[in-house]
Amino acid sequence: DESTNEEDITSPSLKNPTTFYYDLTLPTQTVTNPPTAPQQAITIDGTCGDTITNYFATGINEIEIKIRDLSLGQATYWTGTVAGDWTEDATHDAYWLATTLSNDATAWWYPGDTGLDLPDCDSDTEYDVIARAKDEAGNYAIVYSTRVFKKDTSAPDSEIVKPGTDDRYYKGMSTISGTAIDPSSTSNVDRVDVAIHDLTLGATYWDPMTKDWLETGGTTSWITLDDFTPGVSIEWSTGAVNWVDGHKFQVRIKAYDAAGNEQTTYPLRDIYYDASAPTTTVTNVTNGNVYSSLPTVSGRAGDNALP
Repeated sequence: DESTNEEDITSPSLKNPTTFYYDLTLPTQTVTNPPTAPQQAITIDGTCGDTITNYFATGINEIEIKIRDLSLGQATYWTGTVAGDWTEDATHDAYWLATTLSNDATAWWYPGDTGLDLPDCDSDTEYDVIARAKDEAGNYAIVYSTRVFKKDTSAPDSEIVKPGTDDRYYKGMSTISGTAIDPSSTSNVDRVDVAIHDLTLGATYWDPMTKDWLETGGTTSWITLDDFTPGVSIEWSTGAVNWVDGHKFQVRIKAYDAAGNEQTTYPLRDIYYDASAPTTTVTNVTNGNVYSSLPTVSGRAGDNALP
């Protein structure tokens, strides 16, 4: 001081220096779920990090997210509660929602233990989730992570085109074919299964691997078809089937979309396969005889294959 007194830094009360850290490194975050592909149920989570986590009191402090309904414009946000629902926010800053951090602060998820609610997303509607990280020094990420997503709870539909008529007799039919469509246009038709049942034999189904009819013990044997490219609208075919003459068959079909929705009402066809020609005989005329009067010619006709 002015009197030239000098502080004694060896005094016991002054032995502990003040330590601080200067942190301008920005934290980072990613959105892992929901994926870009439509899903039946929505989960929201991701990862995060801060490159100087080895220092005291640094690292990730929190991850916040915003969830936006893009079908209602660019400024309609999930409030975090079912009661609050979706709300217009022209500031784009009022509805940052808390998430739950992992113990090592490298992963996050919503809602976790925040007490908030997942949004009630409509099927075939576009949303996005925006995430930002903050570290212990108060630095916010300046590059946010955004994921656009859709929910899909609409099941696809399929139809049997060939054969086109139920309870009909056929003498030749090389394949069963039809169509499938995803009415929501959100997911592609990703899979089509068919079951071809020999009703004459009971619990017997066509197996394309062995190209034979197999007894299943009463369990429906579904065949997954692979002769189509997934799409919103597709055409499918079973390939060749070794039909048994004189038998009755039932064909059932079901489709799945990429989100995993399964068709709940299965189209079906009952068909009869008859490849045997009928037979006829003349009963009142003898071969080689000569007749002076023959008012009628009569006989019999029969079919040995009776499904």
